[in-house]
Amino acid sequence: MNKLLVPNGGMPLFGNDFAFLDLAQRDAIKGILYEIAKPYNGDLVLGGCDFSSTSTTITVTAGYVLINYEVHYFPGVTVADTTGNGFMEPDIFFDPAGLKSFANGSSQNTYQVRRAKFTAGSLVGGTLDFPGAVRLSASLYDLMKMYVTSSSTISVYNSWIKYTPNLPKLNKHFRYVQFTGGFQVGDINGATFTKIALLPVLFRPASTIEVVCSAQGTGFFGNMVIRVVTNGEVYAILTDTQDYTLLSVNITFLTP
Repeated sequence: MNKLLVPNGGMPLFGNDFAFLDLAQRDAIKGILYEIAKPYNGDLVLGGCDFSSTSTTITVTAGYVLINYEVHYFPGVTVADTTGNGFMEPDIFFDPAGLKSFANGSSQNTYQVRRAKFTAGSLVGGTLDFPGAVRLSASLYDLMKMYVTSSSTISVYNSWIKYTPNLPKLNKHFRYVQFTGGFQVGDINGATFTKIALLPVLFRPASTIEVVCSAQGTGFFGNMVIRVVTNGEVYAILTDTQDYTLLSVNITFLTP
């Protein structure tokens, strides 16, 4: 036997060696999925397992579930039921084909099957309840909410006012921020930049940017230059001598 294929420099493998490898793999998967599954006590639908019911039956399609942070295959089932609910739990057993006779005369089960099984008609005793089981996609969305979010907490300065029909808003998708909305024009001139607003901490640009945005007065349209600074301060300056009353902002930038 090739010594590179067995532990301890060529010593034979024992049942506990395989058990160690099995546990190591399950612990590795638990570590990968732990943060995602922790809010749900380690119980998630990873894929498949679509739930449907009628007045007399429940059907759960085949798929994979996480129960107590351990991945289990579920083969799918249709069962008679009138309650419309149920739960999944681990179904661990030895395959009879894995019963082997050893040289010392003993017989041992060598093939453990680890799956999930569905029990209809009750929500008591299980860990993954249906039809309310949380899916992996939902848990990822919850985890990412702090990175995919929005805010309208924008302070205004120097007589500027948020335009009520189109209130300024910040939409954030990871590092990408879109700053949109309208402002009723307050103090402004064409010689120096005037501070008009302040953005909240999580919605500030990684570097200072200047963008031309549209403006309007009574019966005419034009532009203002808008500067957004890394500390969240927003400034405006006129590009001409028109008396504008409304600024429309549509700016995108990356956060740090």
